[in-house]
Amino acid sequence: MVKVVFPDRAGGLSKNLIERYYITYYRYVLNIFKYVKADIKFVGDTSVADAVFWIKVNGKKIMIDYSDYLKIDNKAYKDPNSHGYFKFHLSTCHTKYNKAYSLPPISFYDWEQYYALKKEIKYTGSGTYIINRQKPYGNARIRRAGVQAIITKFMKAIENDHPLKKRVFQVGIQQQIEFWRDINKSRMAIFVPGCRNNMLDRGHIQYMAFGCPTICPPIINKLPYEKQMLPKVHYIECSEDYLDIIDKIKWVDSNIKECKKIGNYAKMLFEKTSTPDKVVNWILEKIGEEERVNLTAL
Repeated sequence: MVKVVFPDRAGGLSKNLIERYYITYYRYVLNIFKYVKADIKFVGDTSVADAVFWIKVNGKKIMIDYSDYLKIDNKAYKDPNSHGYFKFHLSTCHTKYNKAYSLPPISFYDWEQYYALKKEIKYTGSGTYIINRQKPYGNARIRRAGVQAIITKFMKAIENDHPLKKRVFQVGIQQQIEFWRDINKSRMAIFVPGCRNNMLDRGHIQYMAFGCPTICPPIINKLPYEKQMLPKVHYIECSEDYLDIIDKIKWVDSNIKECKKIGNYAKMLFEKTSTPDKVVNWILEKIGEEERVNLTAL
């Protein structure tokens, strides 16, 4: 059984930290280990750095970097007592950091719910929805508002006999489970990344997990097991300025058979890199542990 020690949830939090993000990532990592039935203990601690916290796996300390930004925390990375530096949103630009290992973006907290919904949510390509349910805010405010404006204007201007006239552009925030269920009614989904315009974020990886084909700009995230999202394989790539977004929508609408394959490859990539057992086994591998978890045996 994997043994894990976490700093107490309240330990180390200060007004200098973005507490909401700390709790968000802490909860995700904790739930990953809970799902694989790890033996979990908590200890008081005050050594949480900005955007980094530690855990111990089988007695080995590792660092968890949850920053959306590309910067590596050198102090945490070089900690002599650490057996590994695991970063959410590790990217292709981090090649010189040979002891930095990727973690997938946050996807799900409730893994029982995810596995149950896998039986219910099936992308068929026969739906009518073009989905972009992303709130324009923060670093993504201008980009997301701009994309939504381009698509809305186009959809209003097309003639009644245009093939896309039968499609429905869906914007606006929904309850989480309905956001996922919309995949059953979808033709495609468009994702405009949040903090940076080249990152894989939560809603996007969730739609990947359920096999929905997605349109987005080039993604530079690295995933566990040295995997990456590849354009034309795991997603449909648009330009960084989104000026070709209408052409990409037209292409998807006319090539549903191909896009079903892309959605399925994305789903397979998620299952190979981002489920609880895959993430935990990746961590065990990189810190030199021979133990592995097996969900079928739990």
